[in-house]
Amino acid sequence: MNLHPGGGYWASDARAVVGNMQVGVASHTQTGRPHAALWHGTAASFVDLHPAGAEQSRALATDGVLQGGWATLPGGAIAEAVIWAGSAESVVDLTPPGVFEAKVFGMAPGVQVGLVRYSGENPRAALWRGSAESFVDLSPEGSVWSELHGTDGTIHVGKAWFGAQSNAYIWLDGGATGVNLHELLGPGYVNSNATGVFRDGDTIYVTGRAFDGPYKAWLWIGTIPAPGTAWVLLIGVGIASNRRRRR
Repeated sequence: MNLHPGGGYWASDARAVVGNMQVGVASHTQTGRPHAALWHGTAASFVDLHPAGAEQSRALATDGVLQGGWATLPGGAIAEAVIWAGSAESVVDLTPPGVFEAKVFGMAPGVQVGLVRYSGENPRAALWRGSAESFVDLSPEGSVWSELHGTDGTIHVGKAWFGAQSNAYIWLDGGATGVNLHELLGPGYVNSNATGVFRDGDTIYVTGRAFDGPYKAWLWIGTIPAPGTAWVLLIGVGIASNRRRRR
């Protein structure tokens, strides 16, 4: 199905889908600037989400009801994390005060994840629940850079730098607990990133990539332990799963 909106837009890109809702970017012919885009399965359903006065905007995630991404709003940060409810006029700015840059990369019902960056600092993993006031900084202790790219609403995934190395990372318990997934890869991998998460009962599936020359697709699989059991069990399951696949 070709979703390109045609007249008035010279290029388009669909970035995320939930149910019959697709979001992405449509580049405006007159200005050449990217506009956040929304579809419901056809080119004719296209909605331009670009906020009034914004220089550019991008929709990168959806939960099937809302749309999320970022926009350069007048008088705001270099990029403002925003969500929409199906129209340009419905835009809500999630950017907390004093932030130089903020973006939404992933969504689940009631939850948005991405990054914030203060002037002169590196990005920090960010979580919102529909408002700027709900912002939570989920940067792991000791990390020099972190981002969130996916969520199922309670489990969040992304990457965190410790020193010069990017590490695929998973935030559990709604962000209170973290596990460094890079440690499960074995020797030779110098960078990794987690981009998607799915939970099936007590089993967690995390997709991403890792670099040991070229980048390679990776799938991490772990089981959520029973209440009162140490989260370290997730690491043990992950190591066992990876070893079986690498033989």
